[in-house]
Amino acid sequence: MDNFTLKPENTFPPEKGKVLISEPYLEDKYFKRTVVLICEYNQDGVFGLVLNKAVSIYPQDLIEDFPTFNYSIFSGGPVDTKNLFFIHSMAGLNDSIEIAPNLFLGGDFDQMKQLILTGELHPGNLKLFVGYSGWGKGQLEEEISEKSWVVAPTSSELIFGTHEKELWSAHLKSLGDEFGYLTQLPEDPSMN
Repeated sequence: MDNFTLKPENTFPPEKGKVLISEPYLEDKYFKRTVVLICEYNQDGVFGLVLNKAVSIYPQDLIEDFPTFNYSIFSGGPVDTKNLFFIHSMAGLNDSIEIAPNLFLGGDFDQMKQLILTGELHPGNLKLFVGYSGWGKGQLEEEISEKSWVVAPTSSELIFGTHEKELWSAHLKSLGDEFGYLTQLPEDPSMN
C-alpha cells in the first residue's frame, strides 16, 4: 500500500513562529501526529519543539527546588535530550526570545521559577521540554515538498489553551475544511 500524503497544498512558508503539522500517516515513530513549533529558522537549519508529546515526568522530578508544577514536561525532540527548554507567554522574562506575539522561548530560569511562586506566571502559560527537533540546511524544505509536513500559523492562545492531545487536530482545523477533514482519518490506515 502506498503511503498516504496530504493532498492540499501547503501555502505558508516555514519560519520562526509557525508550526509544522505532520501528515496523518507519517511513518516516523517519533513524529507521528505531532505539532512542532519552529523556534528558529535560518540558512543553517531549523530548531523546533514538539508541542504535543507529554512524558510522565514533572519538572520538580528533574530540577531541585523547582516549584510544585502539575503539568508534565514534553519531549521536544530527539536531539540534545539532556537539556531543558521552555516556552511561555511572559513578556517581562529577562533574556527570553520572542518567537511570535505573546510567545517566547527561554529566559532567566531563576526568574521564571520566582514568577511561578508569586503567581505572576501561571503554569498553564508555560511548557517545558526535554530535547528539541532539528533539521539541517534544506532538510525541512525537502520534507515539506514530500508533503510530510504542513506549515501553519499558530498563537499562544492555541498552544497554551488546547490540551496536547487535541493540538494536532486543532491546528489542522484552523486551516479550514481543506485540511480539517484529515483529522477524521484513523491513525492506522488499514482501519479505513
